[in-house]
Amino acid sequence: MFVAQIILCSSIYGQCVGFEDRNIANRNLVGCEKRVELLVQDASKSMPQFVVAHTRCKKIPGLAA
Repeated sequence: MFVAQIILCSSIYGQCVGFEDRNIANRNLVGCEKRVELLVQDASKSMPQFVVAHTRCKKIPGLAA
């Protein structure tokens, strides 16, 4: 299982914000990467002053699909 994570940063505010999608755990890496893309699109619309600094799919240890 994988969880989507993104980090957004703003030079205007001088800070970064991290998000982890805990509501949706993806069974495979491809599904997680698609979820990351959706999170980035949503964040770009709702927080245009922030830019994407980093994305990743974190594997959740101990969970099998």
